[in-house]
Amino acid sequence: KLNKYNISIIFNKNSFSIEDNSTGIEDSIVTTKVFRFGAESSSQKKLGLSVYGIGMKRAFFKIGKLIDFESTSKKGTVSVKFDVDKWVKDENSWDLEGVSIKDSNKKLGTRISIKSINDEVAPNFRNQAFETRLIEKIQTTYGIFLDYGLVISVNNKNTEAKLPTIMESKAVKVSSKIFNKDNVSVKIIAGLSSIDDKKSNGWFIFCNGRMILEGDKTENTGWGNGMLRKFHSSTNRFVGFVYFKSNNENLLPWTTTKNGVNYESTIYQYALRQMV
Repeated sequence: KLNKYNISIIFNKNSFSIEDNSTGIEDSIVTTKVFRFGAESSSQKKLGLSVYGIGMKRAFFKIGKLIDFESTSKKGTVSVKFDVDKWVKDENSWDLEGVSIKDSNKKLGTRISIKSINDEVAPNFRNQAFETRLIEKIQTTYGIFLDYGLVISVNNKNTEAKLPTIMESKAVKVSSKIFNKDNVSVKIIAGLSSIDDKKSNGWFIFCNGRMILEGDKTENTGWGNGMLRKFHSSTNRFVGFVYFKSNNENLLPWTTTKNGVNYESTIYQYALRQMV
């Protein structure tokens, strides 16, 4: 259960912040992994949600110029602050300076604040439609975690899981298959949504609980690839869930942005045959 944890995201045209009440990140992890560019070849985080070691930094540089990172664990507080423009101009060092405080009375958790928002980002941050899209994305991408009690709020608005439900009756049963291959466990569940569900569904694919593909109805998930007919309005109620799970995130079939499927991966191609 995750109901004791929450994540708060606040943004406007001038600033962005994200804060949680997790157990925090120890300074040794911050210095060797969090701010490392690129992943360690031996990195194996338990059911992690990242692989490549570029996502957080890429987001920093995309959003703004003044970065303030602070995390408090049971071992103390570590703080990293830097000005992107000044850091880029220093051709002699890529190091980021931080401060570590062993005895800290601060609450456990991690806070990231970004100011001096980039010009191309500021219009989105003051756009209500962007806020709505972000909430919708969180509700699907992290729907499993929300179902387990995690609270994620955007500008003080709570999100809730938005995933289709597979129904079952005497006439129509849920189909499922579970298998392990190459240190990846895979669970496939397929069936029909409620008769009241008017949305066109399809395949939903998850890696370690994070959705990376939503409602796909293309050849990439087997439709119209010679083995199955193309997705048709008569199959709108079809719902399929595929869950890939591994302690080694490098084995999972996701892209560098972690919001798409690497369709050429061996484990995905194997699972695809089972999905079909």
